[in-house]
Amino acid sequence: MRIALRESNEKEAELTAANRRMITEMSHDLRTPLTSLLIYTEILGKEAVKDPQQLMEYVRKIEKKARQIKRLSDNIFEYALITEETEAKLGEPQTLWSLFYDPLSEMTAYLEERGYTVELQTNWGPASSSDSGGDSRPDDDSDSDGRQIRVNEEYINRIMDNIVSNIEKYADKSMPVRTEVVYTEEYGGLAFQNGTACDARDRRKTEGSTNIGLHNVEKMMKNMNGYCGVEQTERTFEISLMFPWMK
Repeated sequence: MRIALRESNEKEAELTAANRRMITEMSHDLRTPLTSLLIYTEILGKEAVKDPQQLMEYVRKIEKKARQIKRLSDNIFEYALITEETEAKLGEPQTLWSLFYDPLSEMTAYLEERGYTVELQTNWGPASSSDSGGDSRPDDDSDSDGRQIRVNEEYINRIMDNIVSNIEKYADKSMPVRTEVVYTEEYGGLAFQNGTACDARDRRKTEGSTNIGLHNVEKMMKNMNGYCGVEQTERTFEISLMFPWMK
């Protein structure tokens, strides 16, 4: 019993320390754009800018920083709501096709409108002949092998939003965004890969980055009994979302 109590106390201490580190990093992330915002408003307040074109440039900069702050505050709010102890309400069992066809189609259309090339590996099951580039929707689950997973659909929407946001901020538009449906014996899910823009590292330093969005994705996946895998090099970023098959 003493061992179990000690292990519980150690785990609680680790979580407390991790949360403190995250709060410190998030505070720094917010302070950076706020400082820029105050500088821009101070310049405008002193009426130092007379040229209308230059004035509009400062307005655009202020808007950009305000959006950055909003994005960070949304992520912080999400981080506070989702803890590892949060019990996610899972929906009815569904196939990968029925869960992800529409979200992937919407994501593809959104990114293509913004100048990205999206390659879909839409093999919805081992028996499927569907491959990349197919835009036509199957009539039913005939392309699925029948295995099912359970998810929290609100979490799925948040996760997809995080992935798209990360692509918009750091992906290289000259390289395709690859999305693949993944099947293993125990798990099924999705994998996303994109090239990393040459200035992504500088942007992360300028804007500040605690990877809080990624932390949120990891926690949401864990609360759905799945896992999130990340592989990152200097030029590529890949994230996989894997869910256990229903027995």
